[in-house]
Amino acid sequence: MVAWFVRAGKALSKLLDAVRELQVLSSESQYISYWQVPWANFDAVRPVPVNLDGEPAEFTQVRYEATPAAVRLIVPPGCPMIHCRS
Repeated sequence: MVAWFVRAGKALSKLLDAVRELQVLSSESQYISYWQVPWANFDAVRPVPVNLDGEPAEFTQVRYEATPAAVRLIVPPGCPMIHCRS
């Protein structure tokens, strides 16, 4: 699972800088945190709005988890978006 999140409390005037950081995806960014992990837990003081398959919901605690082979895709042969690790 790849996750990126805008750190809370930053002014909207810095949004363009944050978008530029998304293009590089570094763990040392000022506005964006980037991790490649199998799961992530989040705890919030106030409810955070999320969208669950088109349905609005709010959570103060949530766990996101990547499940290998949970979604089947049909892609053309040699698709550059798919790669194998050996």
